[in-house]
Amino acid sequence: NREVLDFHNKLNNVKIPTLTEYERVWREWLNFSKHKSLVGLDNFKIADYTQGTSQSFDNFILRNCKDREILVLNGDFQYHACLGKHVEFKYVDSHHLEGTLQGPDLHALLISAPFSDYGCLHPDFEEIMRICDVMNIPVCLDLAYWGISKHIHIDLNEFPAIKEVTCSLSKPFFTLENHRVGIRFSRDYVDDGISMINEVQMANNFSMGLGVEYMKNFNPDY
Repeated sequence: NREVLDFHNKLNNVKIPTLTEYERVWREWLNFSKHKSLVGLDNFKIADYTQGTSQSFDNFILRNCKDREILVLNGDFQYHACLGKHVEFKYVDSHHLEGTLQGPDLHALLISAPFSDYGCLHPDFEEIMRICDVMNIPVCLDLAYWGISKHIHIDLNEFPAIKEVTCSLSKPFFTLENHRVGIRFSRDYVDDGISMINEVQMANNFSMGLGVEYMKNFNPDY
C-alpha cells in the first residue's frame, strides 16, 4: 500500500513511548472501529509488549505444557504445530471437541479470531468457549487478523475461559511484520519471560514507538 509505505519512509525521530502509553494507544485503537468491537478488555488489567503475537504463544504453551495438553483447532496458525513437536499437543475438530478431552484441568487452547482458516469468527466459537469454561481450559485468544477484519464482535465478559488476548500489527501494516509490534493483555498477572522483560524495561522500544505512530495515523478500519 503506497500510503502506508510513504508514511513509513517519511517517519523521522520516532518517539519512544512508555509502556503505559503503548498500552493506552492499543486499547483505544482496538475499539476505534465502525465494523468490529472488543467488549470487556478493561477487565484484562495487565498489558505487556510482545514480539508480535508469537512470543505470547510461546509463553502460553511453555506455562501450560507441564500439566496440560495443548489444543489447537484444525486450520489454525501453523506456528503452533512447530512448538507442538516438543510438548503434548493435538489438533482437534470443533465438532468432536468434547469427545477428545481427557477431563477437566488437563488442556489449554489457542484460537484465532478471526479464525485463520476461515477469515471470520469460527462458527463454533461460542460453543467452544462454553466447553472451555466448563472443563477449566485456559484460552489464549489470538487477534492477529483484527487489523484486516470486519464484522467481528466479541464480548470477553461472556467468555471467562479466555485468560489472555494477544494482537500485533504485522497483518494490517506493511513493514511492521519485521518490527514485531505486539501486545498481550492478561486477566491476572502472569509470571513469565514476557512480564520479566517488560518489568526490567528491556522491551523493544523502537518497535513500540513505530506501533504507536501507525496506530495514531491509521485506524483499525483502514
